[in-house]
Amino acid sequence: MTESVQTETVEKFRDGHYKVMVCTSVGTEGIDVPDCNIVINYNYSGDEITKIQMKGEQEHGCQ
Repeated sequence: MTESVQTETVEKFRDGHYKVMVCTSVGTEGIDVPDCNIVINYNYSGDEITKIQMKGEQEHGCQ
């Protein structure tokens, strides 16, 4: 997926056009969607940095 398609997809998710977004662990880094109310990590095997990033995302509206 090109960067422009990724950007368009995230914008559509933010705007409510898409109700669910599925991505790899790479895709979750740096995504900011304030209205997000749940995140499901399947087969999570992150390191300490990932845990810190996830905690920050949860504090800003995503759980």
